[in-house]
Amino acid sequence: MMKNKLILIAATAAMAMTAVAADAQPRPYGDRDRDGVPNRYDRHPNKPRWAKGQRYDHYRDRTYVVTDYRRRGWREPPRGYNYYRTDSGDVVLAAIATGLITSVIAGGGR
Repeated sequence: MMKNKLILIAATAAMAMTAVAADAQPRPYGDRDRDGVPNRYDRHPNKPRWAKGQRYDHYRDRTYVVTDYRRRGWREPPRGYNYYRTDSGDVVLAAIATGLITSVIAGGGR
């Protein structure tokens, strides 16, 4: 009876240690950039860089709009444009109607 109890305790301890070790491993498609959003940019260490002339996909989604540009020391966006926070941590100035990027602030979303 005592031998079975010791085996059970040892097996439980081994399982607990294995679970902790497995949790410490990096997840291949987890939130590598720690922006709170597991997405396609977390799959590769090199994030895409935005450039003038590209189209920002989320231009219709108000959750990506940066409204505190004055606090950040940026100029007011021209009429018909907004600042948008990207998944890569950059901020882009893009047209509201088309999403066409006219300016990029690298690392501005952090």
